[in-house]
Amino acid sequence: MERDLIVVEIGEDFEYAYFPLSAMISLVITMKDGATTETSIVGYEGMIGLPIILGGNHSFTQGVVQIPGTALKLKASILKQAFQQKESLQRILLLYAQARLTQVAQLSACNRQHTILERLARWLLTVQDWRPSR
Repeated sequence: MERDLIVVEIGEDFEYAYFPLSAMISLVITMKDGATTETSIVGYEGMIGLPIILGGNHSFTQGVVQIPGTALKLKASILKQAFQQKESLQRILLLYAQARLTQVAQLSACNRQHTILERLARWLLTVQDWRPSR
C-alpha cells in the first residue's frame, strides 16, 4: 500500500476490510471547509472496516494510508459471514471494537487538553509502538 492511498471514502460502502501488516492507515474526517482531523490510526493490531461487523456497511471516515507497507485485504461479505459463524472471531473483533472506541475517546481528550508538542509526541510514540520491528 502506497502512502496517500485511499482505501475507503466517507459515505462509501465497504467492499473490503483491511488488516495492516506493516502499513498504517489513518481514519480521517473532513469538515465542510476542507479541514481534516485524524480520528484514529490503525496498524498491525487492527483493521479497517469495523462497520462491516457492527451492522452498518458504510464508512463515516476516510481511510488513508499514512505509512506505506502491506496489508491483508478481505471481501466484506466473507468477513461478515465468518463473523456470523465463528464465535471466536466475534469475540476478538468485538474486543477490538471496544479497544478502538477507547482509543478514539483518549485521542479526543488528548486533542482537547494537550499542547501541539504533546500531541505530536503521542502520535510519534503510537507510530513507533505499532510499527512491526524490523
